[in-house]
Amino acid sequence: MFFGKKILKSEAQKAAEALPFTKKVQFLPSGDFAETKAAVSKDKGFILTLEPVNYYADKYRYILCTFYYDESYDTIYYSLELCVNDRTADRSEFFGADFELMRSVLRKFGQNIVKNA
Repeated sequence: MFFGKKILKSEAQKAAEALPFTKKVQFLPSGDFAETKAAVSKDKGFILTLEPVNYYADKYRYILCTFYYDESYDTIYYSLELCVNDRTADRSEFFGADFELMRSVLRKFGQNIVKNA
């Protein structure tokens, strides 16, 4: 039984989940997800090398990228999840990002965001 089992959250995860907005996009998995997690840990911009995919095109196996952000885009975090048959099979840690990285990722999906000055 799982009664009383606490799930430990990192400080980045607590900060991300406290933010009011989320945006989700999907990528095609390329190779092993553990390698993708390691590459993103080393270089946050590695996410730009992943191939975007429409959820309906390949909904059986994809990488879900969830951005957590505030209204002014000053605080942005993202995490990656490997989803198989719409269930999370593996999850990355939470990474900090800046506005330019988030905007570049969303542009790959035809979405443009503008930071209000």
